[in-house]
Amino acid sequence: MQKTRFLHFLDEFGKRFAALLLGLFFLTAYACGERNETDFSSSGLPTGQIDPSATIDPSVASDDLEATIRLLVKNDLREKGDNQAMRQCIANYVSTFQMYYPNVSVQIRYVDEMNRELKEDADVFLLTAEDSTRYMADEKYDGTGYARQFLDLSDYYDRFHTERDQLLLPAMKLGQVGGSQQWVPFQYDRAVIYADKSVFEEAGAEIPSADWTYEDFTRLVSQLTFVGEDGRYTGLYLAYHQAFVWKLFVRGAGGDWFDSEQNRIVLTEGKTYEGFRMMFSMLESGTARGKDFNQNGSAASESAMAIAFACQPERDGVYQESLERMEANPAKNTEDLMEEGNLVMLPLPVFPAGEVGISNTAFCKGFAVSIDSGQKEAAAAFALFSLTLPGQQILN
Repeated sequence: MQKTRFLHFLDEFGKRFAALLLGLFFLTAYACGERNETDFSSSGLPTGQIDPSATIDPSVASDDLEATIRLLVKNDLREKGDNQAMRQCIANYVSTFQMYYPNVSVQIRYVDEMNRELKEDADVFLLTAEDSTRYMADEKYDGTGYARQFLDLSDYYDRFHTERDQLLLPAMKLGQVGGSQQWVPFQYDRAVIYADKSVFEEAGAEIPSADWTYEDFTRLVSQLTFVGEDGRYTGLYLAYHQAFVWKLFVRGAGGDWFDSEQNRIVLTEGKTYEGFRMMFSMLESGTARGKDFNQNGSAASESAMAIAFACQPERDGVYQESLERMEANPAKNTEDLMEEGNLVMLPLPVFPAGEVGISNTAFCKGFAVSIDSGQKEAAAAFALFSLTLPGQQILN
């Protein structure tokens, strides 16, 4: 019965995923046709605030470049988005950039959507990793309808003294296509394990070390599944319905959900199937709590751990939950756990296929430069300034 339920999920998931992809195609086409925007500021810059005692960082070279560049910024349309704070942060970033590049003027425009025809809109774009993938392409497509729209910023690393050995490679890879760096992130977020220390203590379990393995992880999930003084506990809150969670298990087993040779989605074969089996085995044994599962009372349990994004632990695709369900999930109960001194954040375990990670592409923001910009050098300087210490101090 358990295997049948698992295969039924995969069969239905495949159909829904195909429908979702088709729906996203039309939604994207529709969204790109409409825009809610403000014009480039005529003054070139909103009011920025610089610390009066701020001094030039000697590790960042000043430059006498002269140019006017146009920055296009996508508004933060999330429910918790704070566009006023974002605009102030960008204004501060521009002001700090101009301490090092005093002859570069920056004009800013904010939009709700960025359309496909970006070439005439701006020189520099601030957008998420998720949005950037719509405009990046391999150089082999240049001259076709699928040509890249962003400049290779790695060509400017030496020009602007970018310290490559200080860059976080998993973050940089989000903007890499082939050998080119078409988008550079100034923020990064990835999946981690949130844990409730008090449950560990009640179960007599130790907090694992940073180099723990998947075998350590599954043993701990089982150990943290017990009946305590206040009720039942499960070792893991598992948002299996979220892509970043199931992809983690698929990749952790050495699988890949998309078969590029056959150009189709494959969920029920080989190592991909093994990854799903690894994930669902915890739900079906009752050692993990998940949506619509109730094995051995797991639906009424509190969980010791949860897989979530470090900077957005609440993002698991379920937005209307009872207080009871939210309190059962450590990732949605972080503030209370922190106040109690019980919040622990752990790295993901090393899976059978090695170290794997999942980036939060909707959270990670960065800069890209139009390949058709008339001010490529100044635009690249502006984008790469985000990787310097003064740039990071403003943006993060």
